[in-house]
Amino acid sequence: MILFYIVLCSFILSLLFTPITVKISARFNIFKPVKSEQGKPCIGGVGIYIAFFVAVLSSLFFIELPAMKISGAILASFIILLLGLVDDIKDLRPLLKILGQLLGILILICSDFSLK
Repeated sequence: MILFYIVLCSFILSLLFTPITVKISARFNIFKPVKSEQGKPCIGGVGIYIAFFVAVLSSLFFIELPAMKISGAILASFIILLLGLVDDIKDLRPLLKILGQLLGILILICSDFSLK
């Protein structure tokens, strides 16, 4: 049941943080070039990551998880965040995206992360 609350908290925080990061992107002129004249804001993933990070850290008040599992999940998600940011700034080839995602998965596997 606690996993449901973590996911719900992360979802609600994502709904709150993503528009804020999009506004920050617009304010500081951080846009991904697109074929049209106007670019699109490109740091919305940061809001999703912050929501996930806050939900995971707040869950530690309710359940006890080994530090290895938590650090593995946070490191893997951070790698995915960096991969998304680099992809927004400089279009990555699909192979590089897949390799970065596989690295995140490998970190989760090595940290013995599982949902039970």
